[in-house]
Amino acid sequence: MKPTTLQAIYNVSLQFDVEEVEELLNIKWEDVKEWHVKYGNLKLRMNDGTDLELDGPDIDNYWDWKYPEEELILDEEGFPID
Repeated sequence: MKPTTLQAIYNVSLQFDVEEVEELLNIKWEDVKEWHVKYGNLKLRMNDGTDLELDGPDIDNYWDWKYPEEELILDEEGFPID
């Protein structure tokens, strides 16, 4: 059976030091209402409604892309081929 997709799976964790975030953005963590990470960047919504963003690490330098955790060959329905 001919595969339709070759998939490499990587598992990477990004961490943001809260004290560093407070210092870089000149905020107090107590004033943060919500946060999330998108495209490796930290996004904050403050209690006063303002939105702040802190660039994350350069992903290409942060992670070793040489060896994925898992390599899969998928069929046309997205299921692994043994």
